[in-house]
Amino acid sequence: MHRIIQSFSETKQWGKKLAILLVVLFVWQSVSFVLDFVNGNPFSLLGIFIPLLMFLLPSLALLKYIAHIEKAENDIDTLIQLESACKQQAKFFIYFTRALDIMLVCLIVGILLPIFSC
Repeated sequence: MHRIIQSFSETKQWGKKLAILLVVLFVWQSVSFVLDFVNGNPFSLLGIFIPLLMFLLPSLALLKYIAHIEKAENDIDTLIQLESACKQQAKFFIYFTRALDIMLVCLIVGILLPIFSC
C-alpha cells in the first residue's frame, strides 16, 4: 500500500505545476476577452467559455486530485481517497480531451471556411 501512495505522491508535484499553469492561462485568456469587450467587441465575452472549458475545469479536477492524494498520505481513509483521486484524474482527462476535441473542430472549421467561401 505504501508503494501505491508513493506512486501517487510522485505525480502530485506535476499535477500542482500543471494546475497552476492552467489557472494562469485561464486568467490570461479571460483578461484578453474582457479587454476585447471593453474595446467595443460585444461578442468577446461569449469567448470566455473557451478558457473556462480549456483551462479552469481541468485545473479544478487536478486540484481535487491533489487534495485526495494529500489526504491519503496522511492516512485519512486511504483507499477511499485513492479511489477519489483516480476519479478526479479521469475527470481531468475527460475535460481535457473534450476541450482538445472542440479546439480541433474550431481549427478545422477555421482552415476550411476560407477555402470554401471563395
